[in-house]
Amino acid sequence: MKVIMYGTLICEDCVEALKVLEEKKIDVDFRDFNEKTENIKGFLKYRDELAMFDEIKKENKIGIPCFVLEDETITLDVEEVMKKAECE
Repeated sequence: MKVIMYGTLICEDCVEALKVLEEKKIDVDFRDFNEKTENIKGFLKYRDELAMFDEIKKENKIGIPCFVLEDETITLDVEEVMKKAECE
């Protein structure tokens, strides 16, 4: 399974998620906000349009790490990513 992960290496949760996914040998396309503006724009498309981010925005949080799975599922839960990877 290939997973797109939006985030930044200055976020402890993102760093930990990357570590866990790499240990599980899950193929991660990490889109670091600090590398390219396009990475932020790609994430904001989801954040601006999906209701799952409404509460996060109300709390003035970002909503990362954010994962986009091959089946187009979008989740903020690294555990969900690992469970879906195990099913393949």
